Amino acid sequence: MTDTLRVAGTSDPMLCGVEACAVATEVAFAAHESARTMQTVALPLMTAFAPLEIVQGRPRLELLAGRIVVVADDHFGSGGPEGLVESLETLTGRPPHVIDAARPLAPADVADAAIIVVYHTQAARDPGTEALLTAWVEAGRPLVLVHGVLGAWPTWQAYGRWACRVWVWGEGGSRHAMEPAELRVVPDHGFGSLWAVAMLPRDEVYTHLLATTEALDLVTATITEGTVPAAWTAVAYPNVGSWTPGHRYDSWQVPAMQDGLAHLIRACVVRPPAGAP
Repeated sequence: MTDTLRVAGTSDPMLCGVEACAVATEVAFAAHESARTMQTVALPLMTAFAPLEIVQGRPRLELLAGRIVVVADDHFGSGGPEGLVESLETLTGRPPHVIDAARPLAPADVADAAIIVVYHTQAARDPGTEALLTAWVEAGRPLVLVHGVLGAWPTWQAYGRWACRVWVWGEGGSRHAMEPAELRVVPDHGFGSLWAVAMLPRDEVYTHLLATTEALDLVTATITEGTVPAAWTAVAYPNVGSWTPGHRYDSWQVPAMQDGLAHLIRACVVRPPAGAP
């Protein structure tokens, strides 16, 4: 205020004049954007928003009125399932109901559920679990498949069709590079995320998956080997979506991961399955 009075009616520059403050604000915004995207940000800054507002503006999943049921195992101690559970709690404001994937699913587990999220690599499936999930999907209820579950239930053909792409076990099969990746939203598919391009720190990226049925790709991941699908929904079952990043716990701390998962869930909830009334 003293400096404002000092320069009033004169042409003297202010200590907090716009010339200096605009540059300082641009540098601060660039630092925020670098932290948000985990990549180098060049000046002049090209973003048209305040990066911290984007981080704070993660979508809340108010449309999920019932329980969020997570069926998971420890995924080789990676921390990924724990990061997923924490992310779902952040997005919804309430902890999800976690079920050990080693035991069969029971009707009581999903009686008041809004969505089922699966993250495990169990090979064997219980007949009750198969019947329950089949009825769930055929009724148009949302099912989200995360990371390792693309390698689960390898002999269940219907599940493979829901997933659209599945892990091929054994030599010469699917692979997972462990490196940083550039996530990019596929344009014109209505994904609606808060970002178009984001940097994912070192994490597993699946390559050479087996395509089982047609998918609508929503997000791709680019690594040194090339660009591969990272998130999609099934064309025949758009209430089933797959989100493949998320092996490591720390990858779930990246805002783009939580935002991307939220928008995939939204896509699975709001779109009815093909042929549904």
